[in-house]
Amino acid sequence: MSDLQKPPSKFRRAMPLVLLVLACSLPVVAAWVFYLNPDLLSKKRGNFGKLIEPPHPLRNIRLLTAAGKDFRIEEVQGKWSLLWLTSQPCGGECGSYLHRMHNIRLALRENSVHLQSFAILLTGSSTDEWIKKKTEFPDTILLTGSENELRDLATQFATAADLSTSQTDGFYLVDPLGNLMMRYDTYADFKGILKDLERLLKYSWVGR
Repeated sequence: MSDLQKPPSKFRRAMPLVLLVLACSLPVVAAWVFYLNPDLLSKKRGNFGKLIEPPHPLRNIRLLTAAGKDFRIEEVQGKWSLLWLTSQPCGGECGSYLHRMHNIRLALRENSVHLQSFAILLTGSSTDEWIKKKTEFPDTILLTGSENELRDLATQFATAADLSTSQTDGFYLVDPLGNLMMRYDTYADFKGILKDLERLLKYSWVGR
């Protein structure tokens, strides 16, 4: 059999898939490189959140939307995501936090289309009051779930951020590949979260 008639090798058959994976992952890798080393581009450096190293892929968690529809955690992929995990009832503060998350998206202007926001209720308690507040900020997706699923989610976040499961309340950034990569305390300065997002979106072109 001549060289022209030989079937393609396994490596050659796999090349399109390899190239596709690289095309999808390189933008996020670039964002990470420049985010962690902003001196490569400018004199400004420093981040406001706690980096989760290595980034933790979120997998195999099924949640529920406020309307009772299934939502798999993998559905956050495709955009940068800001997740707010809270075990507190919707008192006077929940509207304030939803408003701040809304303002972050507004402040990103044209880049707001590359960010999605979620509020995840870890207690699985009644969502009635949350839904009332959320109607004012429809750009944030409200999620809850069964006790077991919420426990699994809290365990994944706690393991990734080196916390106990009772300390998972706070804000988290997830990259477009579904990796948990940064955490902020519940009372973090939202201006700092915004600055981190502006830098990440500047260096990444995933989902654009």
